[in-house]
Amino acid sequence: MLRVRLLSSTKVPGQTFCRSSSRALLWARRANQIGAANPGTDAAQHALLLVNLALVENQAGHFEDAKQHFEQGMAIAGKSVLPLHPVLPAILKSGAGYLRDAGRKRDAKQLDKRADSIITAIARNTSLGKTVDYQSFR
Repeated sequence: MLRVRLLSSTKVPGQTFCRSSSRALLWARRANQIGAANPGTDAAQHALLLVNLALVENQAGHFEDAKQHFEQGMAIAGKSVLPLHPVLPAILKSGAGYLRDAGRKRDAKQLDKRADSIITAIARNTSLGKTVDYQSFR
């Protein structure tokens, strides 16, 4: 299974992962190329790579490319990813970041809520039969 960790220019209070949005864009595009070329990449990973790429492209000012990759990633997630897949919340959170940056705050809030509810459902369905409130870890 391929694992690609994407460092983007996403704003995190007190931290900067990448000072240059052009470098973040190169990394995101390369991660997407590696994921697409690897036969071990499943639909959830592919969708996450595309949505992360859209987020970075949007921040770099490549709005048309960002919109296309966002729509592709969300279409893959909606069609091929199971409702409680553990990667789905990450896809939705990245999508919410893209929508927020694109000025669609209401839509972003809906994706955030959906991601939070999936995280809660996954936590409740642990194999130990115990429930976990993930918000207590924030």
